[in-house]
Amino acid sequence: MKTKLHLVTYLVVFLAIASVPVIMLAAGPEQNMEQMISAAKSKADHEALAAHYEAEAKQALDIAERHQRMEKNYRVLETGSKGPKFSIHCKNLAAKYRGAAEENRKLAELHHQMATQATE
Repeated sequence: MKTKLHLVTYLVVFLAIASVPVIMLAAGPEQNMEQMISAAKSKADHEALAAHYEAEAKQALDIAERHQRMEKNYRVLETGSKGPKFSIHCKNLAAKYRGAAEENRKLAELHHQMATQATE
């Protein structure tokens, strides 16, 4: 009974922690990003967008690393347990955030390239 209570407690804590970064990423980008993208013509415009995507990449990578550490902690808790396997969720989230970081880095690089080609 006590083990089940601990697992439920860990699940609640995990879900609370895991949902915060997703909410932050969804709410984080400025509301005018669409306008910035549409209006980007000058070197400064593209460099500003590149900086934004570089910051997004860093944030996603930080979250991925946190989930990777959480995965290791959950694996220790799961040893010998027939209960839920939280570690796989952390592993999957870490991979998704690393993927998001890579995509943001690619967008940043494209905007750096566009900045070098801008006439203004």
